[in-house]
Amino acid sequence: MVQISTVPAPLRPYTVGMDTQYRKIILTGAWMTIVVAVSLAADVTSLTGRFVLAAFGLVPAVVALRFWSGPRQTISQSITRARK
Repeated sequence: MVQISTVPAPLRPYTVGMDTQYRKIILTGAWMTIVVAVSLAADVTSLTGRFVLAAFGLVPAVVALRFWSGPRQTISQSITRARK
């Protein structure tokens, strides 16, 4: 992963967006891992309990992946893009 400070100015929005994508995937994976660990520690054996935990693990993860967008374009970036 390229750090923002080492990227030329015109490419910075791309790297910031990619960083956001990686963060979403990492946080979603961590959330689902925590839910699985809690379900194993709680020894959930009933089918209903497993469905509830699956929903509790998947719904927030899907919502985060779907609706968490990257940072909006700044006015400076809009002007630079318009001048090109």
